[in-house]
Amino acid sequence: MTALCDVTSNFSGAPLGFVFIAQMIEKGQLNAASPGTSQIQAGESPIALFWDFDCLSKADELGMPLGLVIPSDGTVAGLYTQFVTAEAPHPNAAKLLLELEFSDEGQLVYAQGFTHPIRNIELPEELAAKFPPAEVYKSVHFPQVFSLLTEAAEKIAAGWEEIAQ
Repeated sequence: MTALCDVTSNFSGAPLGFVFIAQMIEKGQLNAASPGTSQIQAGESPIALFWDFDCLSKADELGMPLGLVIPSDGTVAGLYTQFVTAEAPHPNAAKLLLELEFSDEGQLVYAQGFTHPIRNIELPEELAAKFPPAEVYKSVHFPQVFSLLTEAAEKIAAGWEEIAQ
């Protein structure tokens, strides 16, 4: 991705993602404005970094003209975990909720919020048309070692403070 920018950065040795973001800031393409709905609509945030489901839902619900770009050279998928505590006052109620979430009906509810179903279910044609084509997700990777994901999140938070000043 850094080949898209010709700006010389002061972040030599930094991870390429930081260099790319720093270059976007230097060019004025990314700024410190919070990428909220009103800032985007006012043109204060020409580029906003969102999870795909956030971008798709804002475009759908608010009619915002957002374009979703999934980096072709790789990105990390977000994970959601669910669990049931054996000592919970009503553990069977939690088990029923999980059963609903993993059912076809539950997966459809997630899809209506633009969260990708974890199982291959058939979406209604109108809903499926709102999702980007599957090909754009070829470079998406799910974390395999969760301690590395935590470490990366800490480095990103620390690095962001350095480049976004």
